[in-house]
Amino acid sequence: MLRLEGKVLSVIRHDTRTDKQGKTYEGYSQVQLQVEELLDNDQLRYGIHTLTTAVPDAFDKFMGQMISVPVRAYVKAGSLALTMPQTQLPSLVSSHAAVPIGAKAAA
Repeated sequence: MLRLEGKVLSVIRHDTRTDKQGKTYEGYSQVQLQVEELLDNDQLRYGIHTLTTAVPDAFDKFMGQMISVPVRAYVKAGSLALTMPQTQLPSLVSSHAAVPIGAKAAA
């Protein structure tokens, strides 16, 4: 399993809702992480990944901090997509340990 490192930007809680036809949609929670992606020309591009979580309270205490979570990668509509196991807990990343996506290995 891969690990995604990023800064917690927000934790979003969507309430259970019912539409006009009476269909009920269960509530769910998401966490948004800002990540650094290293481009081929060694420039950094910032991206935001939104992941669904069953434990939003675990992410609240890391707001604005760098965390690491395990993710699975897959292709969705021709693009890379990431999913996180629903009950996975984040771990804090020390500021010097973060490596941008696509960073070249040290020789």
